[in-house]
Amino acid sequence: MKTEHKELYILTLITVWAAGIDLGKILNTIIALTIASVKASLVALFFMHLKYESKLLWFMILIPLFLLLILFALPILDVITRAGYFLGSLALTCLRKQGGLSLGIIGVGSFWSKVF
Repeated sequence: MKTEHKELYILTLITVWAAGIDLGKILNTIIALTIASVKASLVALFFMHLKYESKLLWFMILIPLFLLLILFALPILDVITRAGYFLGSLALTCLRKQGGLSLGIIGVGSFWSKVF
């Protein structure tokens, strides 16, 4: 049996083991996605023979993945900033006392004063 097969079997056993442990929604999701990403990388590298391909093909594979990451990250950042999660409790206290907040070029004081 090849090493790649053994690694995939081991990762599958780890996946099943991790699914049986309750670490909370967020941590379980992070663990499951990490294991799935490693398994997908192994499949792409060894079974699709990408490990031995040219730099141009690697570039053509990594650029869309990077753009996909940006497409996922931007809405997540938008939701987090609109909900006010990035502000600490101290910033919320200051915000309520001063009636607004200005972040550099983007003035959001009126928005946050209406929210809080």
